[in-house]
Amino acid sequence: AVECRVDDARSLEALGAIDDADVHRAVAAERAFLGALGGGCELPVGALAVLDGTEIRMEALLAADGAAPRRAVDADGDPEALGRRLAHALVETDRP
Repeated sequence: AVECRVDDARSLEALGAIDDADVHRAVAAERAFLGALGGGCELPVGALAVLDGTEIRMEALLAADGAAPRRAVDADGDPEALGRRLAHALVETDRP
């Protein structure tokens, strides 16, 4: 992984040559999932997104508060929507 400042046009242009669009979309879904949960290094979560044709298929796991781990699988063409939807699904499964 490579990171650079958002305002560094020269570096962004150079990095564009090595950016893999498929991997970029998969990572965007995983990041949206983590972001929707407000997670960081302390939250026991996992996500694996892979391209399946034009859609991204993602399996996600949440194991919080000593409860049994919860899993969800979904697919979508929009990485951010997919990540948010899976996060919401896992949080909602914990409610009565």
